[in-house]
Amino acid sequence: MNKIKLNREVAAYRAGNEESLVYIFETINPLIEKASRDLENYIDEFTKFDCRVILELKRLIKTFKEDEHDFLSAAKAVIDRTKSQYYKRDSRNSKLYTSMNALETVEDEDKVGYQFADRRQNVEDEVLLNEKITLLAQGDNRRKIILTEWTKGATSKSISELLAQQLGGKADSHYRFIKRFKSECQNALAGY
Repeated sequence: MNKIKLNREVAAYRAGNEESLVYIFETINPLIEKASRDLENYIDEFTKFDCRVILELKRLIKTFKEDEHDFLSAAKAVIDRTKSQYYKRDSRNSKLYTSMNALETVEDEDKVGYQFADRRQNVEDEVLLNEKITLLAQGDNRRKIILTEWTKGATSKSISELLAQQLGGKADSHYRFIKRFKSECQNALAGY
């Protein structure tokens, strides 16, 4: 791409030459298409992204100073900024969507169905886990903290340090308690 010619065409368009706009967008369009392909998994409609980029480029043309900047570099920056906005927006909204797994049948490949995740199963599992924690803790706050942290995957050493911070005392004494409590829980769950 000829940067000098592109800068001249921007200046010509600002001077009133409407045909220069065609050249500008023909030159920039491959960059917009590449950005659209990069966002393929994040965009529902490509036209929304393309229109937004074109609007931003028109604003850039109005404020562009050819003696201070290179239009091609500025246009690339506008496209990259708009693309990153779509990435950020999608990453915020993706947590709201339910994942779907496509199920293909061997008999008929044309028919594809979707299976939605059953959130009630997760709720039931969490309720059962919380009931087990409550029963094993027997109303003791320290035991409840230990059991909750174990379910999160924490080690006994890190739990003892957490207990020392939250409840006071030394981490070593909490660590010895955790070891005794662990054997009690294993016996209780095994039915001894």
